[in-house]
Amino acid sequence: MAASTSIEDEFNKFKLKFDRNYATPEEEQKRFGIFKATYERVQDHNKKYEAGEVGFRLGINQFSDLSHGEFTQKNKGRKPSDEDGNPF
Repeated sequence: MAASTSIEDEFNKFKLKFDRNYATPEEEQKRFGIFKATYERVQDHNKKYEAGEVGFRLGINQFSDLSHGEFTQKNKGRKPSDEDGNPF
């Protein structure tokens, strides 16, 4: 990712990709704050990956504007599955 790309630009790309529209400017600001923290955590982790300190990369996804509590609440009781619906 180019150094000239701002977090605001990345947030705008995220909103387009995942069709995010927030009801109020306050909600958008809240979601931007969560996204920014997630984005920075992903960038820090991926620097460790590039340095060989961890074995996997992270990325921005459809959950990147949710707090940990919101993510947990939305996914309560769900288990990972493959295309056939079988866990693991």
